[in-house]
Amino acid sequence: MDEIRRLILATDPAQQPEDLLEQVMQDADSICAYANGMENQEKLFREFEQEGMVDSWLEHVRKGIDLVSGAEFHTSPAKQRAEEDRKQTLEALRQEKESLEDQ
Repeated sequence: MDEIRRLILATDPAQQPEDLLEQVMQDADSICAYANGMENQEKLFREFEQEGMVDSWLEHVRKGIDLVSGAEFHTSPAKQRAEEDRKQTLEALRQEKESLEDQ
């Protein structure tokens, strides 16, 4: 049970992974956040809004930009497969932010 808890806690992007399993968990969590671009961001927004983590779509987009722009992958497979998704999601979030701020 302690091992499962440790690996779940490893998905926190503010935490530095201490071993390969924690690296894999953090990479997998990050990949889930970037996969499917803005469609996935809308799902995350609904979750975060329900949890009281964000109050508006604009706040979610701003936090998403901070999170995605500061993200790094730890394992070679994640670096190879997910970096392009990360870049595309970051660009989509930036465009969305500009659009919202222009309104």
